[in-house]
Amino acid sequence: MSTLRLDSDIRNWVLIPITVAMFFVGIVRHNIGKLMHRDRKVDLKALREAQAVIRAERLRNNSGYLQSPGFRMRKHFFCAPVSDRSTPRVLIEVDQPPRQHPPSRDASRARQT
Repeated sequence: MSTLRLDSDIRNWVLIPITVAMFFVGIVRHNIGKLMHRDRKVDLKALREAQAVIRAERLRNNSGYLQSPGFRMRKHFFCAPVSDRSTPRVLIEVDQPPRQHPPSRDASRARQT
């Protein structure tokens, strides 16, 4: 079998300029895209509420792993009204007890051995 050899003139006058041109085209496209991108206005109130809901959901899901005083403190934080408004941070049912997670299978296997 014969080996394929690349002529140095082809490499120097074709492949290297194409590679450099593609690099600069990528940079120009990126910068044009950044210039054309509009800055979106973020509604801070909606963002805070959405993040509070996510944090409260995490608290609810992981309540079985927290000690009782810590859970009550966090629950009070989410359910107590914020000083500048009369509604709680997150509208959740206060009377609902925290969910208890069943013990994992690994823990039951460890007890058997």
